[in-house]
Amino acid sequence: RAGSAPRRARRVVLACSIATATLVSVSLSGLDTAATASPGCTLPSSVSAAPDTTLQSQFSAYADAATGTSWTGGDGPHSTTLPDGRTLWFFDDTFLGTVSAKGLRNRAKAPILRNSIVLQDPTGSLEQTLYQTVGTKPAAYVSPAALKRATLGYWPNSLEVVGNELYVLMTEYSFKQNAFSFVRLGDFLAEFDLPSLTLHAMTALPASPIQWTQWVLHDGSSMYAYGYANGNAYVAQVDPTTLSEPWLFYDGSGWSPDATQAAPIGSAAEGFSVTKQGDAYVLVSLTASTAVGNSIVVSYSCSATGPFGPSQPVYNTPDHAQYPATWNVITYDAHVQPAIDAGPDSLVISYDVNAPGSKRALAVAALYRPRYVTLTFG
Repeated sequence: RAGSAPRRARRVVLACSIATATLVSVSLSGLDTAATASPGCTLPSSVSAAPDTTLQSQFSAYADAATGTSWTGGDGPHSTTLPDGRTLWFFDDTFLGTVSAKGLRNRAKAPILRNSIVLQDPTGSLEQTLYQTVGTKPAAYVSPAALKRATLGYWPNSLEVVGNELYVLMTEYSFKQNAFSFVRLGDFLAEFDLPSLTLHAMTALPASPIQWTQWVLHDGSSMYAYGYANGNAYVAQVDPTTLSEPWLFYDGSGWSPDATQAAPIGSAAEGFSVTKQGDAYVLVSLTASTAVGNSIVVSYSCSATGPFGPSQPVYNTPDHAQYPATWNVITYDAHVQPAIDAGPDSLVISYDVNAPGSKRALAVAALYRPRYVTLTFG
């Protein structure tokens, strides 16, 4: 993945209708420019992990019952609860199509979209997959202009609901013919009206070698955006009502408006999450310094700005051993799922499974679906 030289923030017009919107101006005085204090806190003394078979089975049943216009597999789920009680799941790459009685996906008849939304009603039933239709062909819910749709795409990352707005940090990629060859082009803030989920603004964030779309944490009156680069996590403070610029970047001792001054706050793999457990902050990640690993780890801090301590392994992903070695099965992206209430001492995370070693492997519908794990802290 590649960054580029800094540039001015820009707006892009996507295939879906976007009304012209003005970026909300936020003065630096609206954010806390003082360094975040790191008082003592009570760190968890233990953590256990177990597969969430209920959530896994629910998504599997929804996918296996597909009739051609709904989700049958994908990766990168991020969840949030909407004000009307529905749960929104925003996925990265998504297969539509159908699944045979033998659990196979007909790749020739299974369109793949760069993103989609799955809605869950207030009773917990998965009810609808949202995407665009261009002519007679399905397209990603957030999609580039028609001429660029085959080579460009947006992957959603962290979600945040503020009032009647859904904010989504997204990353734009350029894709090559090889499905596993892609280059990061830039990071964006997407804004959707609720409850319609109409996309009305897409604002490019200033370019940076740090990918600033990893995670958003709403912590009291503060909101933090976390970034990733070269095996390290970084943090910025953002406006808690709009997530708009200017952002302030933690430089190791305080907040700076200069993104180049951002300092690492801990080790992480690409696709990590940060959440609170009690008064402690928990960073959840894979073990690798890139995006792929076979062990989920946690590290702790008493501050949203770190430093986060040594990584502690909590769950070994078993998927590599469940398929032929020639398929080169990989696991990646450890995402906390904040829409799932697992109780005061627990949280649900997801991780993704793929098989870059074999196109045939993706015909096995159950392989390319997220797995869910419950972490319980003591």
